[in-house]
Amino acid sequence: MCPVSVSASRLASRKSCVRQFSLCLGILLSFCLLFPAAASAVINPLGDFGQVTVMEITNNFDAYVLDSEGNQVFNTDPRQAVAQEFYQAHGDDYDFLVFFTNFDHLMLDQDNRAFYSHIKNDNQGIGLELLDNAAEYGSAGRLQGTIDMANIASWVADPLDPEFEEVLKTLTHELAHRWAAGVRFIDADGNPSAALLGQDDSHWSYLLDSAGSTLYGNNWQDNGDGSFTSVAPESAQDGKSIGRIFNPLELYLMGFTEAEEVPPLTLIDNPAIDRTQLPELGVTITGTPVTVTIDDIIAAEGVRVPGAATAQKEFRVAFIHLVAPGTLDQAHLVDIENVRNEWVKRFSILTDGAAIVRSELVADETLPTNGGVTPPEFVPIASASYAAGVAWLTAKQQLDGSWRDSPVTAARDTAAALLAIEEIPSAASNYLNGTTWLAGVTPASTDFLARKVSSLAGGSSLGELLARQNSDGGWGSAP
Repeated sequence: MCPVSVSASRLASRKSCVRQFSLCLGILLSFCLLFPAAASAVINPLGDFGQVTVMEITNNFDAYVLDSEGNQVFNTDPRQAVAQEFYQAHGDDYDFLVFFTNFDHLMLDQDNRAFYSHIKNDNQGIGLELLDNAAEYGSAGRLQGTIDMANIASWVADPLDPEFEEVLKTLTHELAHRWAAGVRFIDADGNPSAALLGQDDSHWSYLLDSAGSTLYGNNWQDNGDGSFTSVAPESAQDGKSIGRIFNPLELYLMGFTEAEEVPPLTLIDNPAIDRTQLPELGVTITGTPVTVTIDDIIAAEGVRVPGAATAQKEFRVAFIHLVAPGTLDQAHLVDIENVRNEWVKRFSILTDGAAIVRSELVADETLPTNGGVTPPEFVPIASASYAAGVAWLTAKQQLDGSWRDSPVTAARDTAAALLAIEEIPSAASNYLNGTTWLAGVTPASTDFLARKVSSLAGGSSLGELLARQNSDGGWGSAP
């Protein structure tokens, strides 16, 4: 077994950070003697709920366990068992697996929120070792890593809540560890230097102008007098940055841009400042700016292979919800779906459209089927009924006139229902009650407000929608 490296995120002053470490072969071998087979894990698959796979698990899912000598080692066994069980019902179509639980368990230390586990790396020139442990997780070689996101109840998963940003940033942070941050460079004296790196040598240095990366560093403003002030990235809102985009160096390490597209980096030289610090906004420091070029990095690490012309640009991620037996909560599935849907969009934004993530589950066409039984002929009892559909929809209307899948989506759901029944005479009273309710609410999001305007054919809400238009002509509270 090749060494496994794992990165972890902690929450410090409501900021996520990630910690990355490597396990040596000797520790892994001693761990394997204690836990000889991942198949010993007790996993009960409940199936796919929407685009989330659910499994009951009775094993210790802590990040660490003790080996026979009392040493802490990474708890590989249940994670491999979950992955192997997943591949029993799904094809080898996934680059990453994301784990959310409905129970608390120990992470890499008491402050952890999430961590990334390296399973496969076949990219050269990015500062990370080559390895391939995919087979031990049940993959024939596609699986690149897993992300532990802890208890879904520990995250704010309502997209309308400002704190929802935290779960998106953390998930982005963890995925970024697939490629960064581990590069060295050749300094002015001709020696390899790790000065670009900060905490655990797996994040950017506090002193690096990283453009406000999710992997730390700062967005340093040169004041022209030997001092530098950390300022918010371009797309910061209310002092909270979504990370603008991945910076050019990160896009290069990911294989999304060519080396010549990476501008020189500014690294502030000040030995008195700890480079492992977490980012700070509004801090002014002094130091000497040092320029580091992509050529300096390539001199230390070699060129990236494969290059941007042929590197992978589309990735598929599976979301797996692990629950204690008999405790599945449908509300948690809604929360995970919220994260899944919004994060897919966020990744495309952060890569500036250079890459995409898909998170839909793929039906496994390779699973065996029983060819010895001919299924009975299906004969519909009756043709599809338009009237029955209208009756079903109107029966779902609430007493207050609204429709809702949940309280937070009432404006959206009501607007959609009204558009469906607005020209149906038998639903005229339902339409009137629905428009009365919708006219009296103020949707929290621009999306819901636009739906309200559409379903009510403008009305007084049109002015409010126009007032939310951004200076560039578009709408949206974030890029």
